[in-house]
Amino acid sequence: MIIAVTGSFGSGKSSVAKIMKKFSKSEIVDADRIADKIFQKNKEKIKHEFGTLDKKKIAEIVFSDEKKLRKLNSIIHPAVIKEIKKNVQKKKDLILDVPLLIETELHRTANIVIVVRAPEKEKIKRLGEKGFTKKQIKNRVNHQLSDREKIKHADYVIKNNKNLEHLEKEVEKIWQMIK
Repeated sequence: MIIAVTGSFGSGKSSVAKIMKKFSKSEIVDADRIADKIFQKNKEKIKHEFGTLDKKKIAEIVFSDEKKLRKLNSIIHPAVIKEIKKNVQKKKDLILDVPLLIETELHRTANIVIVVRAPEKEKIKRLGEKGFTKKQIKNRVNHQLSDREKIKHADYVIKNNKNLEHLEKEVEKIWQMIK
């Protein structure tokens, strides 16, 4: 069983994936972690292209310049997609935690797609606690598919607008339906 969890920046998709793991005992394949490894392997190319290896500076550059974003994605995404597909082929049970699941067509590798939604106010609050500014958050969210578009591909939708305890109950409900 391949369960894919996605949602926009700050929606809580990684929290949902971790909770889902408790119920399913499946391994999580985290696209962000894979992207970090790919970033490390491509340091020279990235430094040459963006003049820095500081991820915050690179984010500022790419989220204000569509051409630069495409360039970074061309370096990182193919390798991330390849690694996720390799994991899917090897394992029986996985939870894919992929922010750009629909955009990269990786939803096609999953048996079940879960979209996590959160009100903008909540995302701003959560990500603000992690040091992101409102502008940085909006720039990233604006470069992802809207929740409305993601939901078109969803088997289940979780609204993450309360506390962790509520989120756990929502995930458990979905797990009961999946089983």
